[in-house]
Amino acid sequence: MTQEENEMKTIADLKHDDFSVLIGETFDIGPHQAKLAKVELGPETPDEFRQQFSLTFDCPEGFAGDHNTYALSHEKIGTHAVFMSKVMGSGNKPSLQIIFG
Repeated sequence: MTQEENEMKTIADLKHDDFSVLIGETFDIGPHQAKLAKVELGPETPDEFRQQFSLTFDCPEGFAGDHNTYALSHEKIGTHAVFMSKVMGSGNKPSLQIIFG
């Protein structure tokens, strides 16, 4: 394990800022790859909780899933199990969405 891998954040420590710098980059989602299209902040959150945010990915060709837990991986955040939903995106094209609360 490299020093960089040792310094990866846990999923509980990831924040919207960790992802906003990765917009446009490709992530591995299970056996698929998808581009991060958008990072949005949720409503104001009390200090004792993490700021709510969501990630929206362009849905890859051939993605047959719907709502399930997938391995989300990127060299800058590591690999994390996340619950992802296939949702209707802009232009009537499907997107993949992860919500962090």
